[in-house]
Amino acid sequence: MRRGASLDRPGSRLTRRLLRESLRPLGLLLLASAAMAEAAHIRPLLDAETLQPAPGSRIALALSMIPERGWHGYWQNPGDAGAPAFVEWTLPAGAVMGPLRYPVPKRLMTQGLMNYVYDRPYALLLTLDVGRGLPRGTSLSIAGRARWLACSATLCVPEQAPVSINLVVGEGAISSSARARFDKWRRQLPVPLSRPATLEDSAGLIRISIPFSRTHKLSNPYFFPFTDRVIDYAAPQRITRHGDRLIVETKAITNGARLSSLDGLITFDGDHGFSVSALPGHRSPPGQ
Repeated sequence: MRRGASLDRPGSRLTRRLLRESLRPLGLLLLASAAMAEAAHIRPLLDAETLQPAPGSRIALALSMIPERGWHGYWQNPGDAGAPAFVEWTLPAGAVMGPLRYPVPKRLMTQGLMNYVYDRPYALLLTLDVGRGLPRGTSLSIAGRARWLACSATLCVPEQAPVSINLVVGEGAISSSARARFDKWRRQLPVPLSRPATLEDSAGLIRISIPFSRTHKLSNPYFFPFTDRVIDYAAPQRITRHGDRLIVETKAITNGARLSSLDGLITFDGDHGFSVSALPGHRSPPGQ
């Protein structure tokens, strides 16, 4: 699938033919059936931190995804091939659903192409705003049709499934088990940096200077770009420390176009990371 495209999202120009073409370089086969398969290799489950939200409150939901052994799903920017998840929601009056928020992904290099994936159980977090003035005891049926791409080493299957949960307007109580479950998922999300990063694009090289305390431990760092079609995903990344900053250097694919911004996340221990917004700024010192 084209980088950054959503699977069967309304208004998308993507077709199954394009999906096949994008997966061909990976040596993967797309399931040949005309319709999307029901969930077979990744099982979704919609969860809520509280089943009794208070009127006018904002609560946390999670789309928990459980891949079959040997299969994986994709991050919001899948990399060189793949597709992120998408959900079409059916909500009660006054309810507003927030966007999917993705945990830190893993890297998967296949046939020289870099993909950003999840090969273990993961959760996509959302917020739900509950309408004001709803009487306690009001039933709230939250339902959606989830779509995602599941891949193994040899096959990719566009999958879908209905997801739903029934809530009842109440006091907003959260059980200790639900809070622990959602706190674990929240810890897997990237944490926004309080200060912006700066970027430079010259001579086919992207250089990003990221605020990062010199006292913070760093192990196996990697920059995952949210912004598509800016860096060469499969190119090596050189990441060095320079005082209280991390310097990321990698190959650009911008073809001389001037960058106005670059968003992404930087991992600092392989499993956790900071979300980064980089704007053009003063020249970053090169990695030493």
